[in-house]
Amino acid sequence: MLRFLLRLIGWEHLSDLLRSAHADHDEDDDEPKALPEARSPRVPALILPSDETEAPAVEPETDDKRNVNRKFATPESPVINLGNETAVLPPPPRLSVPAGFPDPVLEDGVPDMRPPGILDPDSYPPDAPTPVVAMPILPPEPPAGLRSISAWAESSALRNPKKFVDFAVKAGLTEVIIIANDHSAWRKPKAFTTFNKQRIIAFAKEARAQGLQVGLMTWIMPHREYIKECAKQMTELAEACDAWKVELDAEEPWMLAQLKSGKRISMSAYDVMGDYVHECFGKYGVDRKFKLGVNGIGFASRRKLKTLSAGCDYMTPQCYSTRTQPLEPRTTADRFCQRWLEHFGDREVIVGLAAYRQSKIRILGPDDEPIAAYLKPGGAFQVAVQSCIEDPKIESITFWSLRWLMTRSGRKYLVPVIRKIPRIEDDPVPLAA
Repeated sequence: MLRFLLRLIGWEHLSDLLRSAHADHDEDDDEPKALPEARSPRVPALILPSDETEAPAVEPETDDKRNVNRKFATPESPVINLGNETAVLPPPPRLSVPAGFPDPVLEDGVPDMRPPGILDPDSYPPDAPTPVVAMPILPPEPPAGLRSISAWAESSALRNPKKFVDFAVKAGLTEVIIIANDHSAWRKPKAFTTFNKQRIIAFAKEARAQGLQVGLMTWIMPHREYIKECAKQMTELAEACDAWKVELDAEEPWMLAQLKSGKRISMSAYDVMGDYVHECFGKYGVDRKFKLGVNGIGFASRRKLKTLSAGCDYMTPQCYSTRTQPLEPRTTADRFCQRWLEHFGDREVIVGLAAYRQSKIRILGPDDEPIAAYLKPGGAFQVAVQSCIEDPKIESITFWSLRWLMTRSGRKYLVPVIRKIPRIEDDPVPLAA
């Protein structure tokens, strides 16, 4: 410590101070004299009392005195012995303490530099409240299931309405779609016709009596007189049957239509005839209570079907996977629905599924071997139905056809799958259970 003071004060200054102190003792002066001011402004003045003078007592520090300023600590100046002399050093610089924390504890004049609160945990300021983060409200996931399960009813069903309707109810269907005519082989312009209207109305009456919904289906052709008569008669028939929808089948008679000369109609004619279809149905069904829909093959021409589908309320792509058309049943419905939505507009989609040729469907797996489940009767059918149940954009399916479901293989392998289809309001039940 002495070396430190010598370096701090300097030899010359210390000699002057010591000579002055000895002179005071020789004169037997009891009162200590003030030392001369330090020559350097950076060196503080020291008080050096005589040997007979006691060092000033250090007054014990109290909490009130120490905490006058909460931001700083002010300890007493320590006393240092220099041989026969005693020096009182100036107080150390004040320590800055963050607001809200206690002053450092002093032990033997040395500040305690440990972080505040170690000795007194209660001295910590209260923790800031944890902010409440509002979680976003996500829309509920669509339930797995189907809202409507229907089948197309061919002309054979019109001869025995009760038999076919009874079977439809027992099979778990919710709707039947009565086919009003069969123009599948037509290409050239012809007059519009229907099956016996009284039989159609009788079948619809029986279906409604047993709690089934009723829809109608007709073929459509891009010929002006055909379209005009189709709109007129189907509007009247829908009213008589209390049908909630009329569906236009736009397969070969529409896609491969010809003029009287046998020449294919032009591409521009499809836009004109498509607009005319909606003009006629609007004219003859201004106050109609039914929806207008269109169905066709999954790969239907975008150019030929775009205008016709644009004015419809719903669409039914045929997502068929059969022995003669072995498409992957797990992905076909999703792929065709997505294609129709992209090409023909965003509207309700009802998936058409095949109920015929549902055995020995040869589809190769990753190992280039046929998938065993699809070779079994009804195996691909079950997978196709399950894919529709799990797809949130699909709520309704239609089977081709009611007659095929009533066959021996249909009753044994397909109907049990249909009966296990969960409705949207019900809890989903795995089909394999």
